[in-house]
Amino acid sequence: MILYSFVMGVYDMERLEQFEKMYAYIRQNHQETVEQLEKLRSENRQKTATFRQLTARKMKYEDMLSLYELFGIQ
Repeated sequence: MILYSFVMGVYDMERLEQFEKMYAYIRQNHQETVEQLEKLRSENRQKTATFRQLTARKMKYEDMLSLYELFGIQ
């Protein structure tokens, strides 16, 4: 029983690390997307397909971040 508890503890730590990596990835990509959108705005390219795709991506990341926030993960 002790061995089982230890193995589950290691598994839980690995899983937590994976969630933390995913959260960091989402935050980083959100920030990069926002910067790309700002660059396109400064070039007056809001009507391009790229701008629209980046806007959709930004909204997706914001939705994911809001779910993390909802569950107290920040």
